[in-house]
Amino acid sequence: MKPRIGRVRVGSIVEVVTSNGLAYAHVTHVHSTPRSAYGPLLRVLPGFFLKRPATFDELVRQEPVSMMFCALRRALKEGIAELVATVPVPDEAARFPLFRSTNDLWTDGPKDWRFWDGEKSWRVGEITAQQRRMPLAEIVDGTLLRERIETGWNPASDPRFQ
Repeated sequence: MKPRIGRVRVGSIVEVVTSNGLAYAHVTHVHSTPRSAYGPLLRVLPGFFLKRPATFDELVRQEPVSMMFCALRRALKEGIAELVATVPVPDEAARFPLFRSTNDLWTDGPKDWRFWDGEKSWRVGEITAQQRRMPLAEIVDGTLLRERIETGWNPASDPRFQ
């Protein structure tokens, strides 16, 4: 029997079963323009749970561990993730975030960074420690989503993205 898949929308709560317990992410945006379609943006929420919380209103107001675009429909079909609730996006998370990207991941030394606001991108060169906390303009699959949640990954903790 195929898993039941609901409609991914802004406000969807995504449950991921991890080796540490249940983890949750909140869909805050679905990026789709004529020139690009990153899809659902997930705010990975803090903590692991033994059982599903009765409500998510307080959890979605907490500072996220990380943010990333995810090939969520596929993760749902593969049973890696499940849509379990819909909660309005808090005001502090409603604005589309600024992302960073580089083509220089595997080079030593300073990287040539670009920023992207969901519509346009621009070159910035080197970035500051504060800017290293910005999310990456990338799309992860369900397996990498689960791995990153389990390890508490964020862009500032990954040496490749410094």
